[in-house]
Amino acid sequence: MTATSSPLRGALEDYLALRRALGFRLAAPVRLLGQFVSYLEARGTSTITISDALEWAVLPAGASPAWQAIRLSAVRGFAACLHGTDPSVQVPPAGLIRRGNDRATPYLYSDASPGTRRPMTHPLRSYGNADWLDQSAPGISTDPARGPETTGTNRHVPGKPDTRTGRPTH
Repeated sequence: MTATSSPLRGALEDYLALRRALGFRLAAPVRLLGQFVSYLEARGTSTITISDALEWAVLPAGASPAWQAIRLSAVRGFAACLHGTDPSVQVPPAGLIRRGNDRATPYLYSDASPGTRRPMTHPLRSYGNADWLDQSAPGISTDPARGPETTGTNRHVPGKPDTRTGRPTH
């Protein structure tokens, strides 16, 4: 920390050095936290409060909720680290800014519109009837009691009957 820098700037440098020593890559947090400390210095504030963190996180006006949550999350980690040595530092609670809708809205079909449903493109195969497996993978037992296992007696020999089922092989 230099003689002209604020105690908050020095604490930020110490925090970033600790995170780097733990193996974190800090490209975005370095920039964001530097901007946050500059914001606090411009306001003449020497400690982190929830209201200051929230006011900074929602800048610029019109930013997406996801971007605001990323900014507040960076401040939250820094504040939590400082709170261990300075109890006057307030840590913003998790979930203070919701990231937004993270998943697609499902389309719900109704019984009133059966014509909009897609028809099945192929019939479902029953898992209890594994005859189709015998044709595609000879040498694999599909006996439900024994489970799937490789057998030496179920080899595909053209013209000879299958030793398990007695059916001719193709």
